Amino acid sequence: MIQAATEEDNNNIIEKFIDVNVRKENEVNTKFLALQALRILCREPEGCEGVFTSSGISLLMEYAGLKPTGKGKKSEDIIEPTKEFNNIVIESMKCLSNALLQNRQSQEFFDNNNGIKSLLVNLKEVKNNSLQAQFLILRLIFLSTIYQENTSEVMDEYNAIEDLIDLFQPILENISESSKTFSTTILPGEISYSIVISEILKVLFNMMVNEKKKDTDIQSSASITVDEEIAKKYERFIPLIVEYFVKSNMPNPPLSPPYTHAIHALMNFPVKGFESKFFPNEDYSIIDVLSDVLEVTIKQSNISHSMENDDAALINGSPADSVLPPLIILMTNLVKDNTEARSKLKERILPSEFNRSKPLNVGESIRACLIRLMTNTLLGNSRETISTLLYTLCDSNANVFVNQVGYGNAIGYLVNHQLMGELNNTVDENAPNDQNINPITGQIEDDNKEDPFKNMTDEEKEREAERLFVLFDRLNKTGVIKVMPKPADADNIVNDLD
Repeated sequence: MIQAATEEDNNNIIEKFIDVNVRKENEVNTKFLALQALRILCREPEGCEGVFTSSGISLLMEYAGLKPTGKGKKSEDIIEPTKEFNNIVIESMKCLSNALLQNRQSQEFFDNNNGIKSLLVNLKEVKNNSLQAQFLILRLIFLSTIYQENTSEVMDEYNAIEDLIDLFQPILENISESSKTFSTTILPGEISYSIVISEILKVLFNMMVNEKKKDTDIQSSASITVDEEIAKKYERFIPLIVEYFVKSNMPNPPLSPPYTHAIHALMNFPVKGFESKFFPNEDYSIIDVLSDVLEVTIKQSNISHSMENDDAALINGSPADSVLPPLIILMTNLVKDNTEARSKLKERILPSEFNRSKPLNVGESIRACLIRLMTNTLLGNSRETISTLLYTLCDSNANVFVNQVGYGNAIGYLVNHQLMGELNNTVDENAPNDQNINPITGQIEDDNKEDPFKNMTDEEKEREAERLFVLFDRLNKTGVIKVMPKPADADNIVNDLD
């Protein structure tokens, strides 16, 4: 009988495998195949403890060309860039990536061997190498800085911001304006430009978050954005990311890398004080791009096809409540303090001319879909962020907000944010004043609407009354409502109220 190998067996197999095939001097092809097998084995942490040790990480760093030379002291190590990105180096870097991803202690071993510094030295030179080399260096920087909160000093020491910009700019320069696709004649490789941009943006996000952690307690901080000082340090990335949004072709689905990483990176920046970076020469193209992303995303989801999606609201198979909020938050940040940007986005989402022949949350328009999300009690993140965006687009005016989405849809947000006191008799200037609008649904009601009981016979009216009686009786028995008999002095009570 064949028995399944235990975790201990797997660990022993991998240790022997490393000793025989990796550590020993074998033919290059044999070592390459061994590293390929090791990379696949390291995709799962079980049984790979031999790789996640200090000696295992050190060995992989050596074959990846990332191990410094020196006297053994971290401060005295001599760090040089990887001389050649051959098959052995590339496979070793892939193994390292899996190890750093699967085991947090591996990151400590990597850092103790000056791994982060070795990567930053390579970052200065890798722009002249293949896209695969760029991707691997960036991926290793990202993985080695996820839990390392004290990396801002070493990043500054090696001027990582300049090196990331030097990688980003040439890619943007090779976007074809006509086809909106990346040129394939520059730096050919197995990895696409979009993947490299994703890694750049992920490293940028890590750097900004780690810098914020250093200055504040990020867990207790209510603000998503970094402070002005940190934002100024990284502000040169803003126009590059905006240019990428404007020039590149929208991925399918839209909320997928690198767009999602670009959105997360821009969310870190405050907009106020940096308007010239987000809207260069008063160009608001970024608003159009993000509006397109939102509209296509809604159309591809099941939000536009159902009135009651509840927690099953999905966007390309992923929960809407985790996918949509970052985009909505970024759009809110962009329009909050900029009148022109707000006006432009409002015309896309809440156009002045729209159909009021049915309730405002019915239909497949972007307005109707967002209103359905903002009233979905099971989608807490989406409900709050979308309500805030729509309220902001209404110039933070409760009366305009009610007119644009309907009182019944707006009431929850207004109550939660203590805005009910702002409601008065003033209305939105675009509100139709010559038509009878249902204040709850926002729908225009026909003044000449026929009485539904007009053409009923006495028997039909009796059946309808009996049906209502049964319904009320059921509600009364279940405790949903409590039917009270008419008090004997009801007429006196009414008179007293008068």
